[in-house]
Amino acid sequence: MKEPTEEQSVKLWKWCGCTVRPSEDYQYYHSLYNPDGDHIMSAIKIQPCHYPTIDLNNLFKWAVPKLLKRHTVEIIAMETKIMASIYFDFDNDKTMITETDKDPALALFWAIWGVMK
Repeated sequence: MKEPTEEQSVKLWKWCGCTVRPSEDYQYYHSLYNPDGDHIMSAIKIQPCHYPTIDLNNLFKWAVPKLLKRHTVEIIAMETKIMASIYFDFDNDKTMITETDKDPALALFWAIWGVMK
């Protein structure tokens, strides 16, 4: 699978609860906060804030817990790739989104992206 675009990445982190707001210290800066409310970085307002990278650590810290409120997430290591599945009704094996990739973070990202749509 392909890498997500910058726009898709930003949309994911906003969906997870990352926010950009004016910096309290300086009039010309803005700050990025993760879903836990922790400050990640500050930047001059004309520069973009860099959202977290799409890796398994960040996805399992912020995206997966949001999914687990309503869905079941399953990650399976296959011979040559990783399969990430998200079930809407796990007990009845209903409505499943499945993505596969050699990179487990990409497989999970694209499965999450399917839920977000």
